[in-house]
Amino acid sequence: MGEASAKAQGLNKPITSTLKLRDTDHVVYLLVDNEANNGLGSVVGLLKTGSKNLFMFDETGAHYQLKPRCILDFYVHESRQRMGLGNILYQHMLSVSGYAIK
Repeated sequence: MGEASAKAQGLNKPITSTLKLRDTDHVVYLLVDNEANNGLGSVVGLLKTGSKNLFMFDETGAHYQLKPRCILDFYVHESRQRMGLGNILYQHMLSVSGYAIK
């Protein structure tokens, strides 16, 4: 899924892989279709969250470093897009994470 996400975004390499998840605070949510692949199941969506260092400037020019929780990767397989699955994945992440949208 990480490779498919990178390809869809025109990236040279995946931004989500098991190796890149080591020693991070990243959380990956996978959406699985249990009926696909002759009942063996198939991952059809991915959403990755994690903290990101951001530098913000206010109207006076003062800068602040923040580390908010961000969506770092979000992908639904091309064959399953435009069916509301991305919204299901996103809403699930919000419901289990306890994060508020600001």
